[in-house]
Amino acid sequence: MLSQKVRAPLFSRHCEIRLSRIEAIPQTITKNHIKFDRIAKKISTKGAIMIIIGHKALKSPKFRAIQSIESISKTFANEIVFFSDDLALANHCNAYEIAYSVEIKRIVDLLIYANLGAKYIVIRSKNLAKKCQKIANEYFLDAKILLVIKNDKGIESAANMGIDGVIYERVLKEA
Repeated sequence: MLSQKVRAPLFSRHCEIRLSRIEAIPQTITKNHIKFDRIAKKISTKGAIMIIIGHKALKSPKFRAIQSIESISKTFANEIVFFSDDLALANHCNAYEIAYSVEIKRIVDLLIYANLGAKYIVIRSKNLAKKCQKIANEYFLDAKILLVIKNDKGIESAANMGIDGVIYERVLKEA
């Protein structure tokens, strides 16, 4: 192990930082490594609770549908802006740290909007939601997958598929 001292500016003062470099040692992957990785993934997702937005018995965040950057200024801080597949709006929301949700229709959109800081990814198709959830779990995406449902029966269906959460269709219509 090698170490060296460097000077780094910190609030107009200098402080000494010791840097260490550790040489990488090649390792072979064993069954134990793979087993540990699977256990770690299970632990990281344990204790999660399904998100249910729009149920009359539960308090939910308010969604506000927008079509332009100018309409964002008319929203409140406690509202989550909602739009359908618009990269300009997503870039603006990401740059100004505005919580937003976006409706998508393709897997590639999931990855793009997750990288642009979407809080929720809204999906209407059960088949697409299931595929997107698998990807979100694999890559530990911060964005939560929400399946659009019409009634309480959709909650059970989404839970059986392992979807992060559901959002009632009327919440999006009222937005």
